Amino acid sequence: MAAAPVAAQVPATDDPLLDQQSGIPALALPEAWSTSTAEGVTIAVLDSGVAADHPDLADHLLPGRDIVDDDDSPADGFGSGTHAAGLAAAVTDNGEGIAGAAPDAMLLPVRVLDDEGAGDPETVASGIAWAAEEQAGVIALTLGGDADLLDALGDETVQRAVRAATDAGSVVVAGTTAEGPHVPDDLAVVQVGDGTGDTVDPRVVTAPGVDALSTTPVAPTTLFPDGTDGYESQDGVAASTALVAGAAALLVAEGRTPVEIADLLAGTAQNPDGDPALGAGTVDAATAVAQAAQVGAGNRLLPPVDDSDGGLPPAAVGGIAVTAAMTAVGATILIGLRKPRRPEAG
Repeated sequence: MAAAPVAAQVPATDDPLLDQQSGIPALALPEAWSTSTAEGVTIAVLDSGVAADHPDLADHLLPGRDIVDDDDSPADGFGSGTHAAGLAAAVTDNGEGIAGAAPDAMLLPVRVLDDEGAGDPETVASGIAWAAEEQAGVIALTLGGDADLLDALGDETVQRAVRAATDAGSVVVAGTTAEGPHVPDDLAVVQVGDGTGDTVDPRVVTAPGVDALSTTPVAPTTLFPDGTDGYESQDGVAASTALVAGAAALLVAEGRTPVEIADLLAGTAQNPDGDPALGAGTVDAATAVAQAAQVGAGNRLLPPVDDSDGGLPPAAVGGIAVTAAMTAVGATILIGLRKPRRPEAG
C-alpha cells in the first residue's frame, strides 16, 4: 500500500487562476513546494513549441530548438506546447495567471510538431537527443495531438534516443492510453495516464487530464484561430504528463537519480480504493519529496533483485510491478498525448 500523504505547511501563492487548477492540489504539489520548488532544474518540453512572449512563461524560458524547421526559433503555431509548458513550470507566485507544478524550474522548448500538430518518430528522436545534449534534467514528450505518435516508443530510432538520454542522466518522462504503449520490456518507462480509461497497466501513475487550465498563445494558432486571453483548458494525457514531469523535477532538485525518481513516483502514488483505472494511483508529490529527503544517496526503495536464475524479475513497489530493467537503464520516461479542446466557433 502506498504511503499516506504527509502533512506540511502549504506555501501561499498569489496566482489568481490557481483555484481553477484541479491538478495542483490533486498531486499534493503545494505541500511538496515547502521542500522543493525544482530550482536549478530544466524541463525540456517536446511538443509544438512555446509562445516566448507569454507573461507567465517568459522568465522561465531558455533558448530552445525548432527540430521541424531546423532553427533556433521554436514558436508555437499549433498551441499545445505552450499549454504543456505552463502546466509543468509556469512562473509561480507572480500575481499572474496560473502556477506551475515545478515553480522554479526552467523550460527548454523543443519543437517536434508542426503547425498542424503532426510529427514523426525521427523528429521526436532528434528532439530527445538535442534535449539530452543540453543536459535537461527532465525530458517530457507531451506530443500535442498527433495520434500517430502514440506508438513513438515502439520506433527503434526513438528507442535509441531514449536509451542515450537516460544513459546521460536525463529523466525522460511519458504518458499512455488505457491500452498502453507498445514498447520493449527493457525500455524503462514510467507510464502516465489521466485515469479515464477502462483498464490501465498497474505500473501507470495518473494525474488529472480533464479540463486542465494552462497557458496558451495569445496570437491565433491552429487550435485557437481567434486567439486567446492567454489561458485555456484542454483535455488529455499530455496535460497529465506535463504535471508529472513537474513533479519529477521536484525530485531531481532533491538530488534523486532517475531510478530513484521512478521508484518514488510509483511507490508513493495513491490508490486507496484499488481503482484499476488509476493503475498505481495518483501521483503524491508531497510524499514522494518527503521520502526523497529521507532516502540516502544511492539507497533504493526497491528490494534487491534476485537474479540467481539469470533473469530480471519484477520487484514490487507500492503494490505495482516495476521491472528490474528499469533499474538497469536508470530512467523515468513520460510520453503524453493530448486530445485538444478546440474553441467553439463564433
